[in-house]
Amino acid sequence: MRGIETNGEQIKALRREHGLTQEALASRAGVDARTIRNAERGSRVDAETLKCLASALKVQASDLARPQEQSEGHIARVAIQQWEDAFFATDADRLVAHYREDAVMQLPSSPHIEGTQAIRAAFEAAFESFRFERVTESSLNFVGERVFLESGKVRMASRSDGSSTEAIAVHIFVVESAVITEHVGFYDVLQFVS
Repeated sequence: MRGIETNGEQIKALRREHGLTQEALASRAGVDARTIRNAERGSRVDAETLKCLASALKVQASDLARPQEQSEGHIARVAIQQWEDAFFATDADRLVAHYREDAVMQLPSSPHIEGTQAIRAAFEAAFESFRFERVTESSLNFVGERVFLESGKVRMASRSDGSSTEAIAVHIFVVESAVITEHVGFYDVLQFVS
């Protein structure tokens, strides 16, 4: 997404503090009134517009941006990045810490896994059987309340016989307040590696 997410309540409060209507603030900032209405709703604006609004309200531009820790998208992004780091570190404790106690996980060829104890057991079994290595970088995408982690290429090496395979995995998470409540994983084997 382009632009900076505004702290709409802050903009509205400062505008009122200065005794300005939306139209008056728009005129003072050199933007149209619709931009002010959108900014007060918390919409994204470009950096130049944020700077103009800040100047008109006699504050720093950062005072008008929505704090990162308040952004649900940012919170979910950080949580899933930490989850991925824990996965490649084969750290079941750190992985399970990202799940709500009653979370549900669905992996290929397995029944629903419910609760953190069962989720821990599933990860521990996977880590006992395979070493996982990141081959290419992953990407995160958001669709509604779901976070899609496309892992890029991952090498899975069998701990028993050393054989390897490369795969691409897609994980779909539902994250609420930085905690995973649902997790569905899919993967496609690309090739066997000698």
